[in-house]
Amino acid sequence: MTIDKTMLGAIRHCLMTPLTAARAIHGEIQDTRRSFDYAYDGHTLGEDIDEVKQTCLQVCKEMLEDPVPTIYVGIENYHLTTDDRNFLTRLHYRMEESNWRNPQMVEEIGLMINNYAPHGGFESGK
Repeated sequence: MTIDKTMLGAIRHCLMTPLTAARAIHGEIQDTRRSFDYAYDGHTLGEDIDEVKQTCLQVCKEMLEDPVPTIYVGIENYHLTTDDRNFLTRLHYRMEESNWRNPQMVEEIGLMINNYAPHGGFESGK
């Protein structure tokens, strides 16, 4: 199964974008050998990861509202398909239960999203 095209952009933009930020934080930690306790501009890399997790959880929770807020789909009174609701419910649970300070868990969440909402799912001109 793959995501309904109406939700594809929202999933790709609103969830994969912050997930990419988490990947970048993990990349910085790996490249610089800094820890999650490394502080800059009044916050730490660990706080940044925690904030990304909370952002993803909040967005996913909002996408599960019925109807889906128009900010995500651009359509009034849009209701998720059963498959999409099941996916977003599983995704929310997975994101909530995962340790985002573990880069492998962040990658697994990304794979889960990519498998259900593939980047190539967009059709040019439609």
